[in-house]
Amino acid sequence: MWFKQFALILFVGICAPFLVAQNLPKDAKEVAPGEYRVVSKDGKTETWRKTPFGFQKLSAPAAAAPASGDAAAPASGAVRPVSPFGDNTKSSTVPQTTLKEDGDSIRFERPTPFGVQRWTRKKAELTPEETKLWQAQSRQDQSQPNAQ
Repeated sequence: MWFKQFALILFVGICAPFLVAQNLPKDAKEVAPGEYRVVSKDGKTETWRKTPFGFQKLSAPAAAAPASGDAAAPASGAVRPVSPFGDNTKSSTVPQTTLKEDGDSIRFERPTPFGVQRWTRKKAELTPEETKLWQAQSRQDQSQPNAQ
């Protein structure tokens, strides 16, 4: 029993300094929503970002840091944050779902990151989303003449 208490006290004592939220410096200037810049007395530029857990301090490279705080923003006026997931400028698209009529039911197939998702539903039991997909597929089939 005493070992568990000792381990808990030790764990809290070690982790407590890391759990303290950092506060934003008073001379920080907002350069984008949730992003602030501060030029310290020794000339280093620090970028602070607001996260759900408080503010996170990022140090900018010395070559990329401008001397004055007013010139911190690029000429376009917008600062685009870097995403850890790569370039997110592509528009998201709905995965292409294919439908095949099989008597009184419809077979659906949709590609996912984990493989092709397949399911079958009776026409009388379709959800509103599946009904929209089925109607769109029917319209598309009617507008395209058969190439046979």
